[in-house]
Amino acid sequence: MKLKPFFLFTALLMLTAVACNLSGNQPTPAENTRNADLDATIVALQNQVQTLSQQNPSEDANEENSPVSSPTPNLPTSPVPAGVPIEYDGWSMAVSKELNINEYDNIWGIDIYVHNLTNSSRIFRFTNSSITATDNLGNTYQPSPICPYVGCSTCEEYYYQVKNLEVEANEEKTISSGTTGNGCMNDNGNNLFIGPIPVNVNSLIIHFEEFGPFSGVDVTIDL
Repeated sequence: MKLKPFFLFTALLMLTAVACNLSGNQPTPAENTRNADLDATIVALQNQVQTLSQQNPSEDANEENSPVSSPTPNLPTSPVPAGVPIEYDGWSMAVSKELNINEYDNIWGIDIYVHNLTNSSRIFRFTNSSITATDNLGNTYQPSPICPYVGCSTCEEYYYQVKNLEVEANEEKTISSGTTGNGCMNDNGNNLFIGPIPVNVNSLIIHFEEFGPFSGVDVTIDL
């Protein structure tokens, strides 16, 4: 609500009260002149108040009914290009444009950059099974079982194991597949996929399900 109409209306009431008080006495010629000026002022104020009211007839109603602008974050419903950050629930996620390729074992993988956007330390939870891969031709890439480290016979035993990656406030961490297979067992790693990728494939489609807060998200990597 603007203040100008309010003050004009207040002044109008005061002048009207003065005019009423003066009208009770027998006026002198000088008072007649002042009364005439007072009447003219009252009429002018009435006109201004009426004009301003017509210009903003529902100003207060508009202010009361205006929606509060509070953005509601949503997960993307269409594929997101690799390298483009996806922000949701205080996290940002982006997939590397380049692949981690092990030509000797015919396996490949990706790096994922996870950024904690809040001012407190948080845990990013996921499993290797949260990440699956297909391509534009409809091929599906199976997770690699290769695990070259002592005490790790196969990556299959870690496929559904929940990982708890601690990320400090406003910090970014990389969840990498690596190229040897060790990523499957680490909290900051993910599973490699079995190749080869056909030469006529134009893009890979990385799907995320229950990867932290990210579900139903597709990221495309152009080849």
